[in-house]
Amino acid sequence: MTQEAEQLIIEAAMTMRPEHRARLADQLLASLDGPDAPLSPEWIAEIERRIRAYETGELAAVPADASYFQSIRAKLTRGSAQADAGQFVDPDDVLRQIDDLKRDRAAAAERR
Repeated sequence: MTQEAEQLIIEAAMTMRPEHRARLADQLLASLDGPDAPLSPEWIAEIERRIRAYETGELAAVPADASYFQSIRAKLTRGSAQADAGQFVDPDDVLRQIDDLKRDRAAAAERR
């Protein structure tokens, strides 16, 4: 495929509604997925450590209610509107905001 053809496809995709672009991106990314690589021994040890911490009560589970998902959906919607306006969001900022939400939810759960 030529660069011109690729550019035409990208330009056409950018005219799509955000939810349709997301679905297209999801399908394109899924087409790149190969079989999952085996976990490294370090990751296996970390997974086992977290499971033990949860089972012993050292690590608490934080329930996610509807308001939690609404707050994430609102942030994603704002990000989508910004992208539509040509204002792109730094993915690291989004991840930090999600981490902040998780911390807030955990703190709220501890206060109960």
